[in-house]
Amino acid sequence: MLRRLIHIVAGLQLGLIALFLFGIGAGVLIDAVKYHVLPVVRHVASCQMTELENPAEVNPDLEGEIVEIYRTPVRCDAVLEDEDFGVRVRAAALWRYWVPGEGNREFCPDEVDGFAMRYETAAPEFRMGPYRIKGEQTLRLWRGETLAVQPSRIPEALAPYMREGETHRICLPEAGEQTLVYSAVEDGTPYSFIGRQVGDTLVHDADAAHMAYLSQWRLASGGVWEDVWSSLPGLTYACLLFAGAALLLRMGVSQMSGGFELYRVSFLWPTAVTLSGMLASEVCYAAGNRAGFSGGQAWGDAIFLVTLTVLVGLCLIRRRTTAPEP
Repeated sequence: MLRRLIHIVAGLQLGLIALFLFGIGAGVLIDAVKYHVLPVVRHVASCQMTELENPAEVNPDLEGEIVEIYRTPVRCDAVLEDEDFGVRVRAAALWRYWVPGEGNREFCPDEVDGFAMRYETAAPEFRMGPYRIKGEQTLRLWRGETLAVQPSRIPEALAPYMREGETHRICLPEAGEQTLVYSAVEDGTPYSFIGRQVGDTLVHDADAAHMAYLSQWRLASGGVWEDVWSSLPGLTYACLLFAGAALLLRMGVSQMSGGFELYRVSFLWPTAVTLSGMLASEVCYAAGNRAGFSGGQAWGDAIFLVTLTVLVGLCLIRRRTTAPEP
């Protein structure tokens, strides 16, 4: 009985170590996908975008194409305001958000006592050079400087949480210290925008979102292969961690069950399936979350389910054996 108990405890320990290695491997794999694999996968699309620096006129040859205008001043007559804090600024876009104080890891909740903590507003339209951007497309601006705006009053809902003598810092019971931050894309600020050219208008559609993502991870000439080589250490490390997790998991199950084999094939096969499935699904998730690929989440879920199905199949398969020759 004691010996059986020792085997169960040893098996549980091996299982926990396997889960620990699996978690580390998953983290390494996600970082490799985010910083190396996904930019390479989507690099081929970067040639579909035309870059224009502070253009003077609309080029009719680019009609229907994805265009990026950069280092181009924003021209806007709209006055945006946040009445709750008495903020008024002539700008194309205005954001209010909160940043956790030093040493505080808790993010500010969306609401405090019914008061919405985050706020954004945009001009109906504005211009960048000869191009016009309309409505909420304004909020797709990126790659430029923002100007901090100080509030002039405090809403009553937040007065109990404000730090004495300050108008932009609060201390919430459950979220700790939070600092109020305003960002405004003011008139005359050089900025960048990516959209599809339709007449003299730039429209930020799904393809433009893909290009915006690529521009954040821009690869220089020849940088594709550099990124491929840079991804190899992370993928190799993840593969080794998954292999160790698969081996320890099989050993743990064998210890607890008294010799039952979780899978009767080489543990390298579950490792290969896990690495391939998680890599493919993570690329789809990242493409959906960070590059605007509409089907990314669905494809990622489908690949993940297929991976689980194949792993279950590997657990049920039986190794073929040949009878010994007489």
